[in-house]
Amino acid sequence: MDHGKKVYLARRRWNQVFRSGRASISGAIADETASWAIDEDLLIKLRTKGVEFVGVKVIDKGEIYLTRLKTFFTPKTSKLRDYTGVGKGGSRQRYVPFKHFALKKSLVCLGSA
Repeated sequence: MDHGKKVYLARRRWNQVFRSGRASISGAIADETASWAIDEDLLIKLRTKGVEFVGVKVIDKGEIYLTRLKTFFTPKTSKLRDYTGVGKGGSRQRYVPFKHFALKKSLVCLGSA
């Protein structure tokens, strides 16, 4: 970033929002359970490299969700799920709800002038 802080952005599609068992993303957003998940091992590596901010770039919407790395390790703001041994390459994931992220919306194109 321009102030010298290190940032890591994961690339995700909108359909990869963690919904906490809700049938739809909009339902998860309405009850504030919609979250972004990041692999715990990656978060630990980022912490050792001095990364201060972690975010998600939503590649099909152009939005960026950004929060402090410590948000992923704070029990009040995150949850841990262990998928080790589940499916191919399961791992421990840390989830942070949308309300703990700053959101930078993408520009909207209203058509050609």
